[in-house]
Amino acid sequence: MVNPDHGSVSVIATQGGSANTLLAEIPVAPEPWTVDLHPFNGEAWVTSLTGDGVWILDAASRTVIDSISVGFDTFGVAFNPQGTTALVTATGSDEIFLIDVGTRTLTKTLPVYRRPRGVAWRGDGERAWVSHLLMPEFFGRLTTVFTSTSTTSEILVNQVFDANPDIGGYPSQIQNITLAPGGINLWMPSNMLHTSNGSMFGNPLSPTNVSHAIIRPVDVVTSTDLNFNTYFMSESGTDVGGPIAVDFKSGKAYVANLHSDNVTILTDAILIASEVGVLPAGRAPIGIVTHPSLNRAYVANWLTRDVTVINTSTDTVLTTVSTVSTEVLPPQVLNGKILFFTSSSADSMSLNDRTACATCHTFATHDSRPWDLSQFGKGIRATPDIRGIGFTGAHDWTADKDEMQDHNFGILDFAGGPGLIPGGGNPPLGTPNKGLSQGLDDIGSFMATLTHRTDTPFAQTANSDSGEVLFNDPTVGCATCHSGPFFTDSNLTTFVKHDVGTRDTTDADAAAGFDTPSLVGAWDGGPYLHHALATTLQAVMTTFNPNDLHGVTSTLSAAQIDMIAEYIQTIGWPDSTGTPVDVPLVAQSYGTLEAAYPNPFHDNTSLRFAVEGGTSNVRIDVYDVTGRRVRTLIDRPMTRGTHIVGWDSRGDDGQRVSSGVYFARYEVDGGSQGSKKMVVLR
Repeated sequence: MVNPDHGSVSVIATQGGSANTLLAEIPVAPEPWTVDLHPFNGEAWVTSLTGDGVWILDAASRTVIDSISVGFDTFGVAFNPQGTTALVTATGSDEIFLIDVGTRTLTKTLPVYRRPRGVAWRGDGERAWVSHLLMPEFFGRLTTVFTSTSTTSEILVNQVFDANPDIGGYPSQIQNITLAPGGINLWMPSNMLHTSNGSMFGNPLSPTNVSHAIIRPVDVVTSTDLNFNTYFMSESGTDVGGPIAVDFKSGKAYVANLHSDNVTILTDAILIASEVGVLPAGRAPIGIVTHPSLNRAYVANWLTRDVTVINTSTDTVLTTVSTVSTEVLPPQVLNGKILFFTSSSADSMSLNDRTACATCHTFATHDSRPWDLSQFGKGIRATPDIRGIGFTGAHDWTADKDEMQDHNFGILDFAGGPGLIPGGGNPPLGTPNKGLSQGLDDIGSFMATLTHRTDTPFAQTANSDSGEVLFNDPTVGCATCHSGPFFTDSNLTTFVKHDVGTRDTTDADAAAGFDTPSLVGAWDGGPYLHHALATTLQAVMTTFNPNDLHGVTSTLSAAQIDMIAEYIQTIGWPDSTGTPVDVPLVAQSYGTLEAAYPNPFHDNTSLRFAVEGGTSNVRIDVYDVTGRRVRTLIDRPMTRGTHIVGWDSRGDDGQRVSSGVYFARYEVDGGSQGSKKMVVLR
């Protein structure tokens, strides 16, 4: 079993005198999410999400013996039945990799649709399938991999609608997939999000129609999506939430439910499936596997750090096995994480065990979908990515919350639960809700730990460098609002909002404009804007910016727009951030300024500078030979790292300066870091 929070893998005995006991916890790499046992050679391969690779363990000695660098956010790994090839998914870089097991070398890298996740193999090893976690379009995709030719094709996974408007939705959150016995149907457990509901669409959102726990079948022989044979778990049996993994045993399917903390047992004929029963599991089950020869199923419970052992003959829980020796999270953070991921009505998180915070904030991020929230006094709103929420100011698109505890209203309004504050609590932006509920305070503690990675899948290039120059150009204006270490002017005191020309005139909640979203991790944030209609960053600056209210981009060429987009995709989490919410760190700051290039120049040049301490206020001014300040190029907080600012040879008055010698003076937190000479030619 993988332990993502601990960076370890646990080994549990299944037979003999030590059956159902922990044999070892093996440290591997940060955030291990998938493990597969080789069918013959005694190796276990483990992926590391933030380690961007695969770690290889020797099962006998229970030690790490090798690792293979793969792609950004490496997630899934599975061996073909013959044991010759491993297929690995990189969910951040949208790639899959074929690896020769014998030589441990990459043989093929294939680009695929966004967020590849789980893997299933056909018995002959000639074909495999890859799921995709988040799908913002009206349909999803399942990727077929043809290993003999190292090519791929896509099977469209269509939306489902029913005569009952509460039933249906869009495929999403598909992670672990399994080929059913017989090799014809692929089972894809997932949450189906019903974002076509809402008052604007004539069917208001309710706790029974926001999302549906489903099993989606695909006929892999004919490559046909069997959308009309979708099995709706709650509508056909017991209310559950977040089905995430399935395995088969003795004519039955065992489905682990991430949010409702249980296992649904179904008959394994998907076209005529029926519920056999539901068994309790630990908190946040993320995987399930049946034993090949014993009547056992093992459920990996992420947040109670244990495995539930099920007797598949009697369909009863035999025991629970702890999988870690020590806890790495503070108690309040762990409890907050449990509450965030659970849909348990017993925990007051929902009305009917269907919807959790993590239903829409998938794995504590976002779901790539817009929702009609008009019945709650809002308009169309995309689910915001909550990574960094403890640092980036006000919450939600219109800055209508200023503390984590204000999100109790989401439990009340969206999931239909009683909430964690008796009586509902105080209205957002009013008397603080902090301190009224330990559970809600714990959720806030967990949310405050969420951050993006410091790097992104997009490398810095000459184009992205040019994009940074344009981004920081005050005549374009990107950095006017997207400023500071988190690239937002949002804060918890002044509640600055901006009309960027995208508001629907009937959206009274946004009459004053929108809060500035952080651009940190924007590469993973699409679709963009409050309505999620901008499918690319380029569309934000063009299609949805007709009047230059969202930066003066109408004068830029398509190539320049692409450069800014490339730069934004490189923005990761700052190295120095301070304390969550509004307590800054005090750090030594200094920097270096490189020579301008080109130099001499006629109209435009660039200056590369480095901030070598923590996040610091950077100022670069241009002076003439008399010591008169001609232009301030930048004066704002910048993160640690290398940056570029441009000078278009104009003064603060907008006029071109005359030919001659000028000096760029660089200051960090008010301290001079040197100057560089520049020569303007006319």
